[in-house]
Amino acid sequence: TIPDVGVDKLLKDGRLDELKGGPVYWVDSADSQPCVGTAAAIVWNLHAKGHLFHSGLPHNGINSFEFANEAVAFLQKRFYEDFPAHEKEDLYQFATPSTMKPTQVRIAEGSFNQLPPWTKIIGDIRLTPFYNVEDLMSKIKPYVEELNA
Repeated sequence: TIPDVGVDKLLKDGRLDELKGGPVYWVDSADSQPCVGTAAAIVWNLHAKGHLFHSGLPHNGINSFEFANEAVAFLQKRFYEDFPAHEKEDLYQFATPSTMKPTQVRIAEGSFNQLPPWTKIIGDIRLTPFYNVEDLMSKIKPYVEELNA
């Protein structure tokens, strides 16, 4: 980026402050059909705690990386059950339906033969305009509560 130019400058000067509470509607003119890439991103993160131990004795530790992956798979399964492809997506030629996906992983550094004691997975949710964000939040909360129980 170029300092003091564009969105970075607007943000620095506080000119975007009124938008932080949302919603923000972005009108994009792509060279093809609408896609969820032009939808707002709802960022999420999952922090899994394990127990550091030698991987040769896995029964004495908890692999936070495996735990985090299982948790994300559980969350995605529930998300896609509650937010399947909407019939209007074809009508408006959306390339993809709503998505929930991991995009980054951070993990405790250690030896290759250690079970990591913590893993953090970060991702985003992209909803097509046919779903309501408040509905999404009310449905995700019980998923997380079930994982934390």
